[in-house]
Amino acid sequence: MGRHFQFPKGFCRSMVIFLLLGTMVYLITVPGDADGSRPGLKPEPATVSSGNIGLSGEKGTAPGPGNGEGTNLAGENATDAGTTLSLDARTDQLLSYVRRDEARWLAACQRPDGAIGMAPGSDRVVPYFANLAAIALVKLDPAKARQYITWYLDHFNEPDRWGLTGTIYDFHVKDGKLVPTGNYDSADSYASTFLSLVSAYYRETKDARFVRSELERIRKVARVVLSLQDEDGLVRVKPGSQTKYLMDNCENYAGLMDWARTLDALGETAEASLYREKASLIKQGIQSVLYDPSTGKYAWSLSRFGKRYPKPGKWYPDGVSQLYLISCGIVEPGSPEAKTIWADFNSQFPGWEEGVKKDSFPWGVVAITACAMSDLSRAQRYVRWVLNQYATAGREYPWYVLESACLVQLCDSVPVGSPEMVLAGSP
Repeated sequence: MGRHFQFPKGFCRSMVIFLLLGTMVYLITVPGDADGSRPGLKPEPATVSSGNIGLSGEKGTAPGPGNGEGTNLAGENATDAGTTLSLDARTDQLLSYVRRDEARWLAACQRPDGAIGMAPGSDRVVPYFANLAAIALVKLDPAKARQYITWYLDHFNEPDRWGLTGTIYDFHVKDGKLVPTGNYDSADSYASTFLSLVSAYYRETKDARFVRSELERIRKVARVVLSLQDEDGLVRVKPGSQTKYLMDNCENYAGLMDWARTLDALGETAEASLYREKASLIKQGIQSVLYDPSTGKYAWSLSRFGKRYPKPGKWYPDGVSQLYLISCGIVEPGSPEAKTIWADFNSQFPGWEEGVKKDSFPWGVVAITACAMSDLSRAQRYVRWVLNQYATAGREYPWYVLESACLVQLCDSVPVGSPEMVLAGSP
């Protein structure tokens, strides 16, 4: 649901009435809720003492500089969406090099204790981003993914300051050690993406012994999502908040479905049925509560102030929130609805795959949705653009750990068969 700004949690009851009304208008017009939460994946820049660029706000800190290595791409030879391109030897070599290079950078984001920072040497850990990065590590180095899973379970709250067990705070480095900030961007998405990570680890390794050994602690994380689920099926972002985000709820659905499949594989069929049922309620809530049949759009948030529907041409969270319906399995990629969502997105944001948008972040998750929609031409152009823009420029801000994980995934799934694509330094 990167993913933001922070607002005051409460208002002094003694404030004069016109200030209170003014504040309410502000909260309605600015993306956010009275509790300070917003959905999404987008980090916000800020300066930190370590020399890396940090991120303030939701789900993030920014990465520091990369290792300076990379690939040089030029030209464009894309084909229509939905086609499969053959890989020539040079492209195979390119993708292998890029993946290996990016995998090194991603692995370097992991600290010796297992936590995953926003970049190599970063002084902050945001578990939401770390969860998604660790999913990529599952294929690159399952032992590193397992180490991170253990770190997460060793550091979740029992309970947190709102009385909820299984949540986890963000962390920052102080005197050389990671210390909790006492806050998190969203209780729901942190938990659900962790469930997807554990499930990805099990699918890849079949390490039932490890998962079973941690089953009780993983269950505490899973219950976070259930504890925040309301009667309408939707999940609130955190304790004390009434806000429910489309992006978060899509991730919640995916996380519970992933966890249900893992429980089935472990023989815990009754428990699996419970989580599958709760996931179904989330899906029903998204479709019955957030969907507007008159426009075909989904509200990107529902709060005490009502529903907020996407504004045409606004990238985040408005436009990208609709794509999570596809990437998280609420809407099947091959369905007419998914095709309509994807066509509308590209109509609003032509050229996003080459950085043409009013947003500074690369947004590799959008390119991954392009792959899901078999839109290989845009996915290919994105890979060329992002490698030229970041890999050859030292992976400086706004490159961070999630973008790195997305690029690794894209190198595994995007057939970029272009004779113009050459390795850096090649003649």
